[in-house]
Amino acid sequence: MNFALQLIKNKYRDKVKPEDFPECQECGACCAYFRILFSPKENQQVIKLGSNIFLMKKDGRGVMNGTDNFNKGRCVALTGEINTFVSCSIYDNRPDVCRQFQRVLPNGYINPRCLQAKENYDKRLEKERSKNTLDIE
Repeated sequence: MNFALQLIKNKYRDKVKPEDFPECQECGACCAYFRILFSPKENQQVIKLGSNIFLMKKDGRGVMNGTDNFNKGRCVALTGEINTFVSCSIYDNRPDVCRQFQRVLPNGYINPRCLQAKENYDKRLEKERSKNTLDIE
């Protein structure tokens, strides 16, 4: 288990320092864990990006394609390999919820939601790997 995951699991998870946790572009777990919803106001902006980027929900809110099934996919705008190097293909036009998500909080520690995303994504990845290992054997 890597050092960042050890920190996540310890009792001081709300006191993880930025230097002990991957940078956003080395991680990307938030884009594969959280559902990314748009406000109705943002729907008009997102429509311009193309229908492959979002899905329209019954309540009139848009959701980033790939994030509509909580912790089962990944945002279609995320490029690269999670936990290695990632980037956002619509970074300049990303939704407000993405703009507001902070890796480091004003208190100087890593956002617990960041830790939550990383922990759950890594669990999902481990589960997929063990399933694939069983399928091969």
